[in-house]
Amino acid sequence: MKIFALFGLAFATDEVPHDPEALAFCHNACQGRPDALVDTGYCPDGFYPSFKDCDAYYLCWDAGNWGDKFWCAPGNVFNPITGECDWPFNLPEDSECYIPL
Repeated sequence: MKIFALFGLAFATDEVPHDPEALAFCHNACQGRPDALVDTGYCPDGFYPSFKDCDAYYLCWDAGNWGDKFWCAPGNVFNPITGECDWPFNLPEDSECYIPL
């Protein structure tokens, strides 16, 4: 009986929940912008900075249908130019997340 229970878990159809904040971002942040996807207005697949948290970013994927939020390592911020976590002193000086050395 235990084997059937374990086997059933392997084929469960419940999807892993995604971050609601990231889903809302991927569905709404690009609305009305020229880079929005034509059919839905969702954000194209890629990495986007979080406007609330300097040390976080969103990953939109599957034509913007899904999104997840990720955090940079302590002391790092998301650099939208490189699309990677970076030191805050490497950001442009006019960025609100910039911190000089």
